[in-house]
Amino acid sequence: MGPRSRDAQRDNNTLKLSEKLVKRELQLGLLNRVKEDSVLLSTKILPSICPKIGKLFHHKDLNQKAQSILQQARLRILEQCAIPEAQRDTNRLQLGLNKTLDKYVDRERIEMLIDDQKCRLMTTNLNRLDKKVKFHLVKAKQEHQNIHPQQNTNRNNKRKRNADQRRTERKKYRAAKAAKKVEWMKNHVEQNIKGKLVINLSTEEIPDIAYMYLAKGLKFVESRPVAKEDLLFDVKEFLRKMEWKAYFHQFQTDEASETEDIHKDLRLRSRKHPQDYSHPLFDEIRTRLMGFVTNLNPNKPHANLTDAEQRGKGWVLKSIRDQNIFITSADKGGATLILDYRTVMDTVKSELEKETKFTKLEISVEVKMEQTQLKVKEAVLKHHHLNTISEEVKKRITGINNKGNMVHAPEIRPEVPYAYPLYKVHKLSQEQIESKTIPPVRLVHATKGGPLYRLEKFVSPYVTMVSRKYCEEEFILDTPDVISQINNYNKETLKGDSKNLQLFTLDVAALYPSIRPELALTALEDALNNDTNFSQELKAALYEFTELIFRESFVTYQGEGYINKEGIPTGNCISRQVADVTMHWLLFKQIKGKMKNWNLIELWRRFIDDVFGVWMGTVRQFNLFVEQLNKLAEPFGIRFADQ
Repeated sequence: MGPRSRDAQRDNNTLKLSEKLVKRELQLGLLNRVKEDSVLLSTKILPSICPKIGKLFHHKDLNQKAQSILQQARLRILEQCAIPEAQRDTNRLQLGLNKTLDKYVDRERIEMLIDDQKCRLMTTNLNRLDKKVKFHLVKAKQEHQNIHPQQNTNRNNKRKRNADQRRTERKKYRAAKAAKKVEWMKNHVEQNIKGKLVINLSTEEIPDIAYMYLAKGLKFVESRPVAKEDLLFDVKEFLRKMEWKAYFHQFQTDEASETEDIHKDLRLRSRKHPQDYSHPLFDEIRTRLMGFVTNLNPNKPHANLTDAEQRGKGWVLKSIRDQNIFITSADKGGATLILDYRTVMDTVKSELEKETKFTKLEISVEVKMEQTQLKVKEAVLKHHHLNTISEEVKKRITGINNKGNMVHAPEIRPEVPYAYPLYKVHKLSQEQIESKTIPPVRLVHATKGGPLYRLEKFVSPYVTMVSRKYCEEEFILDTPDVISQINNYNKETLKGDSKNLQLFTLDVAALYPSIRPELALTALEDALNNDTNFSQELKAALYEFTELIFRESFVTYQGEGYINKEGIPTGNCISRQVADVTMHWLLFKQIKGKMKNWNLIELWRRFIDDVFGVWMGTVRQFNLFVEQLNKLAEPFGIRFADQ
């Protein structure tokens, strides 16, 4: 820092000190003036110079008493506090200024600067202080003329009016908000009904709040607090699985186990850890993760249901407990259906009591479960002795280990299979829905966890591979697959004039109930014979297991057991694959060679019972084609309907 900059800074500090001195001298003069003027002393001019004293009182006598006390107090404060303080500050600042001026060589220059600043500040601040004095004198005169100040009364009245006005506005706002919420709720419910998200086919009057809750779907999960114990258990289980993955990764072989890959769904749950396994990285991850979770205090999650939806949830649960309504999902479209509980029970009962479809068991459900388990064990042990099934797979299906003892695992204990209805609401018109017509129903066999379930899971991957290979020329996996195949068709196959090309769809009416088990087994046998990936022993085992699954499949309802007589079971693990094989065998092995106009089909793709294709002929020719197709398929119990 150079000499000039230091001089400038010193000049600036000196001028600031002089400014403080001038202002404080002016305040001292004002305090002396207030002390001498009793009218000015009674005003509220002092709070701008010294701390504010007192306040207005509501009662007249107390206010007058307070005013006299305040007058005396102000005078004493002026004499004993404010004026001495201002004098001390003035003397201190004057002394400081003199000491600073003594250090100047060119004192006359800085004194000239100080005098100029003093004149300027005196002019500016005197005008400002005079205005303040005049303002408070006028205000004191007005208050003296009006002993009961109207200003305070007016202010109180104004505050009251403003409070009343705000209260009224809040009421109007809340009423408008509530009306807007009700209007939104009605529109939301109407959209759900029109969009067929929630369809009421019951005789109950469903409130709007219940519609709002059910519109979230049956797979909606409400947020709930996380229990610390559950979180710790999940983390430990996650670490155990990671430990096994790390163990297998370290000791993996070049050739992966085919059985392990195919039958991973048959694995039995374990709580074991790899013996004598340790890895520094895994130990570090485990220590940090467990420390984090142990010290974690989970916050309460934000509610994902509004108050109205919570009330709707309560109404729905109470109605279900009281057996007034039955909530289920539609067969197609994802709609949520509301039906009368008694109507659903009667529908299921009437379907199961049809002699053409089901036969009632003459034995108890418990005995049937034991018999089915015994037959599964006998079939699996038979093929295990023939070395078709490995020891590990035998244990996973039957629960029998290499010592002949039963494994204690929850997966081995079978559950009772049952039937539940799926309503085909997509077959109803809007008029029928509004009149609350009960739609057609099909019963689904819920066999998951049943006595045949683990055998079905063993057969399923093999039959899946066989069906995809067997139905390769028409197979559709899913929606992305059909889009990809259509794009490939548009790029490679579609050439020349396309005026006569027409899209068509076909649908098999009631596919699963229409497929006779003996017909399905014949088709499966043909598919297995054409397959070259599996041994003859495994093919024989798959055929035998499939025949056992179809023969021993049963469902329960209200404690009674029923055996399916019509078609193949709907809902088990192999029904779709067997249906694919059966339809391909029927169309391409039995019917195609007998059809006259099959060459007019440019593209034929099928997803289970739904056919999509491109027709090169006329509409009349297509109608004749469908008629001939149904005539040839009739002996097999299959009927197609064009869409």
